[in-house]
Amino acid sequence: MSVSEFFLIVLAANFVSAALCGFLASRNGRDPFVWQLFGAALGPVALVVMAGVLSRKEE
Repeated sequence: MSVSEFFLIVLAANFVSAALCGFLASRNGRDPFVWQLFGAALGPVALVVMAGVLSRKEE
């Protein structure tokens, strides 16, 4: 795997994470734009953070 393929995979994972974070945030009454930025910057780590935030909201 070349370096450019690796970066494309990472970029795709970040875009998917941004979309999922925005969708989950809007479904739970949060600002989706901020969570999309988190998803784009942090990638899959933002999904873990969102899961923690949503689990605190339910308690």
